[in-house]
Amino acid sequence: MRVRTLLALVAFSLLAISPVGVEAKDLTLRQRVTTGGVVAGTHESTQYWVGHRIVTDGPSNRVIFDLDAETTTMVDKRQQTYFTQTFAETRQQADQMKAQMEKQREKMPPEARAMMGKMGMPSTAEAAVSVKPTGKSEKIAGYEAKEYTFEAGPMAGSIWATEALQPPGGAKATEAFSKMMGVAAPGANVAQAIAQIPGVPLRTSFRSGAGAQTFSTTTEVVEVSEKAPPAGVLTVPDGFKKVDSPLSRMHAPKGAPAH
Repeated sequence: MRVRTLLALVAFSLLAISPVGVEAKDLTLRQRVTTGGVVAGTHESTQYWVGHRIVTDGPSNRVIFDLDAETTTMVDKRQQTYFTQTFAETRQQADQMKAQMEKQREKMPPEARAMMGKMGMPSTAEAAVSVKPTGKSEKIAGYEAKEYTFEAGPMAGSIWATEALQPPGGAKATEAFSKMMGVAAPGANVAQAIAQIPGVPLRTSFRSGAGAQTFSTTTEVVEVSEKAPPAGVLTVPDGFKKVDSPLSRMHAPKGAPAH
């Protein structure tokens, strides 16, 4: 479950990427994140778009996407550890995890397979994704935003995006996302479809699962600025220990030494 959460975090951290060919100004987005389900709560995080780097900095984690180096760095502030892996490694490990899930599914009785689908774990034939504009608009953080809804099997939600802002990463960010997530990672097809929405998302809500297994999260931008980020926020803090990623440990041969 921890691995699936990691992949979901990676995918939905990149929902702001849209296929815009024009470079835009650096942006700082302060946002409020509310989660529901087994682990419910509210916290604030800040997202920095600086050139071809996208950094999401929260109270316990920092995620650094370097689009030039094609790497993702996940920082655990509480454990004071971090790991870095290439987009190609992320995609390979996601493919492997998907294949393992399919093998396990094939051995299950039909009732168990149906339950997995209700819990947000679809088969290789991912549910078709539907993204539609609702025609509604609203001012969020001082910008006019349009609402889009999406559905994909047990996953559904809405995106409010403004075309008054554009992501600095542009087309390069979209290309990097495709290299990293491919089509095999859980939720990747949803993130890819949402990435086609023009502009910058200012409010993102989604829910997945059913019954007690339902998970939901809403991220809303509360402040937008073009100021430079604080010193050091775009890198790993000094003194943090480098560790192997959870995905690497999951696919390491049995008996292999940890790094």
